[in-house]
Amino acid sequence: MLLLLVFSRLERNGTSNVSTRRGFLRQAIGFVAAMSGLGASSCDGHKVAAPCPATRPNCGIVAIRGGVVAGGIHSLWETVRETPGDQGSWSTMAPVSTNLLPPGFWTLIDLDIAAVPRGSPSGCEESHVVLIPASGPSRGVFPGEVFYKRQLIDGTWTMGFETLSTGLGGGAFVIARPWRFGRISLARVNDELHACGITANYGSSTMDTGILAHTVRHFDTTLDAGGFERNQFSAWEDVAGLAGTSGTFVDVGCAGVRNPDTNSDELHVCAVSDDGRLWHSVRFGSTSWTHLTDVAAQAGSNGPFSRVDCAADGNLLHVVAVGQDGGLWYTIRGVNGWRAFEDVRNAPAHMFPFPSPGHVYDVAIGLWNNGLPAGQWQLIVVAMAFEGATFYTIRSSQPVAWQNPPGTNQSPTPWKPWTDLVAETAYTEGGGFTSATVATRPLLP
Repeated sequence: MLLLLVFSRLERNGTSNVSTRRGFLRQAIGFVAAMSGLGASSCDGHKVAAPCPATRPNCGIVAIRGGVVAGGIHSLWETVRETPGDQGSWSTMAPVSTNLLPPGFWTLIDLDIAAVPRGSPSGCEESHVVLIPASGPSRGVFPGEVFYKRQLIDGTWTMGFETLSTGLGGGAFVIARPWRFGRISLARVNDELHACGITANYGSSTMDTGILAHTVRHFDTTLDAGGFERNQFSAWEDVAGLAGTSGTFVDVGCAGVRNPDTNSDELHVCAVSDDGRLWHSVRFGSTSWTHLTDVAAQAGSNGPFSRVDCAADGNLLHVVAVGQDGGLWYTIRGVNGWRAFEDVRNAPAHMFPFPSPGHVYDVAIGLWNNGLPAGQWQLIVVAMAFEGATFYTIRSSQPVAWQNPPGTNQSPTPWKPWTDLVAETAYTEGGGFTSATVATRPLLP
């Protein structure tokens, strides 16, 4: 009976034959799990109520391949890690499904992925993806335009791409004058999707470079079903202006952090300005922002900075910033304020120093807490160096006797030794990676 119910649902959704077979199996497993009283949880520790289609308890890294890629078919690559802690390794790096990539994209600037529950904080999670192309054929693809797509609960994709660069918040769609961006970051805040970006001027655009902008997607059953997803996003707003601050920004990261007083998530934004300072602001309610504050003034002066990423675990905000000298600096903001910066690049140096002598130019982080006792966490840090090398480490809330390289007898430490992600994932395409994201709900094939 359960299988018939799933098949009936798929028929109503009009899924293709291949998608139907895959979705049928996933949903059948999910229904059986639900009837058995099983729930699911995402990699960032948020609980998801049953019934939901079964997903693998893993996390993924999705990276942009450097260089021009014909047709964009192999622009994005993904690897997943199915065993928490140090008991496994990343899977073979493989191209992301062409269902995600629009035809004609040649190069990509940046991307991000966020898992957001559908309809309520306890709903089943869907993956939301944003991509910024650097160039494309003359088919209405503008450099710096933000394109959005959603992977549904059963693993199928929404039809086509929506542009988030124009026509948001009920405004008129003007294809020739979109907001254009150089950097983008997504965050889950309760059951909302938030996007923060840094604008860029690409010659014909009238958009000023360096605006710290924000939009939010509100769930709407009718719009979801009708495919008018762009109408669910609010108009872009200038965060610095709302926070009573001015400045030109070069990078941004955002995350949903739980406020213990209200037991609700709030959006935290970390941004780097063109003078190398690292700033932080919190969005309260639907319109109020705290003043942008200088993080280094509270966590230690280790700037100037060039890049930043952040991730949330409950009421903790984890932040890793790249120094203009290629260093990596890590701090946590909790209910009692900021911790002092910690040197990520040299933290495990007593056994295995950072493998590349070159400067790090970008970083991506994400939390992976599946299988860990309550209150414990593990933070994955991915660093990209100028030579095209990509390395990762893991910061654990509890010391671990890391087994990498195999056979070592390292004493328990919070930091996993730096490891070559390219070598571990058997990536042989060449070109290296120019940007990446740590996905708490890996993209399903």
